[in-house]
Amino acid sequence: MLHFVNKIISRILIIPTAILTPIGTLIYTILTLITFGLYSKLIHWIKNKLVFIVIEFSKLYETNNLALQIVSILGLPFAALGSIIVSFVSYYNDIPERTYDIVIFEAFPFCKVF
Repeated sequence: MLHFVNKIISRILIIPTAILTPIGTLIYTILTLITFGLYSKLIHWIKNKLVFIVIEFSKLYETNNLALQIVSILGLPFAALGSIIVSFVSYYNDIPERTYDIVIFEAFPFCKVF
């Protein structure tokens, strides 16, 4: 059921994300050039923190049988925000890392298979 909700949220957010991705990538590139790569480090740090938060919410989702819906509702905004950030960040030909990040954010909440 929650994968269905995550798909609906992803489909709702895909239109603004698709419109804003070229603009966001341009701004990201300009800010990275101006700050000599420090902005890129900051965005990757934020993305890594979101990955950690999503993984922790998935662990809570898996272990806590009483509050499954609460944990999933609290984790979905982090997964959606992480998905948007991954679409803005350029990975400099590192396709496996980008695919890994997209799968983590799009497959929330995941289980022991991860």
